[in-house]
Amino acid sequence: MKNRNLARIYWFNQSFQWFATGLLLPVMTLVQLDKGLSLADVGLSLAIYSAMTILFELPTGGLADAIGRRRVFLTSVTVTFFAALALLLANSLIGVMFSFALLGAARALMSGTIDAWFVDTYQKQAPEEDLQPIFAKLGIFVTLALGVSSLLGGYLPQTELALYIAEKTWADQYSLNLLSIMFLMICQMGLTLWLVKEPKENHGEQGILNGLKAFPSIISDAATFGVKNKHVLALVISSSMWCFAIAGVEMLWQPQVRDIAAEEYSTVMLGYLGAGYFLFAAVGNALATPFSRLFRFNHAKLLTVMRLFMGGALIALAVSNTLYLFALCYWLLFLINGVKESPHTAMFNKAIPSDKRSTLLSFESFAMQIGGLLGSLILALPLSINR
Repeated sequence: MKNRNLARIYWFNQSFQWFATGLLLPVMTLVQLDKGLSLADVGLSLAIYSAMTILFELPTGGLADAIGRRRVFLTSVTVTFFAALALLLANSLIGVMFSFALLGAARALMSGTIDAWFVDTYQKQAPEEDLQPIFAKLGIFVTLALGVSSLLGGYLPQTELALYIAEKTWADQYSLNLLSIMFLMICQMGLTLWLVKEPKENHGEQGILNGLKAFPSIISDAATFGVKNKHVLALVISSSMWCFAIAGVEMLWQPQVRDIAAEEYSTVMLGYLGAGYFLFAAVGNALATPFSRLFRFNHAKLLTVMRLFMGGALIALAVSNTLYLFALCYWLLFLINGVKESPHTAMFNKAIPSDKRSTLLSFESFAMQIGGLLGSLILALPLSINR
């Protein structure tokens, strides 16, 4: 029962956090275009986001191992609040870049915090239990939360309240999305303080100072472990390559839908596509455990097959020229991605030690952001040339 309650807290915390994130996703590119940016500028702001995440990824992961995962997660929540505020008030490329820099820092601060807290706490109570089914359920709940919030995020700009707010000098059609994120971050702060307990957290200034002194060596040791362990390194490289590929989809899918749909286009359409993406990702996570049984819980073989299918789906998406075909390929891509998520996470957590968990989770995220940064820069280059 205690393990079940711990898993529920984990699922709720992460689902709530990503629900807030989903309110921006279906209109993320359009928010920037509405502020006068070009598609090349959008690629630059996403590159800034990736660069800031890369810059802070390992230090914040080491800091979480040193001074407490909950404390660093709460810092991430605070930075997310101010990032939404900065984007709300931004009216130039510099302002948008600053807000995305804060979003990148917040993403780095969040990485390897609550995940590491859950795995370590859970394994102390049930050290032999396979975490793959728990991660699969997490994937279902998180993607459903993202799906609902993505649908809501596409709908909010069309509401009378959004149009009323847009009449203010500091606001636009998408301001209600950002105000909603700010409100949810305040709620998340209180909920995390109430639900997430971390006995090992070092309280007081002395504990923080000791943690700050220790985290450079924690980073060094964890990075060395990640490079030398062939299983960890292979998983990290595969994640980085996937992020390189998906960067183009994240940057271009909204304008592509607008061009394909032509006169029929509306932001609600983006909300439906985004909601379908998360719904299919949830179905993929639900299928992950049956697929694992089919492969006799050989997660490495399952990951290999799924990544091959993902490559085919990405090629099909690139050549889609109708809205229905685009939607089908788009949703299929993320269904397959959902199948591979929990086996990958279970393999990775099994391969890393407890005292380096936050740092090595951040190490993987660091590599993923490198892939995303390169993808954003390389794929935005033709747009910049044709500008």
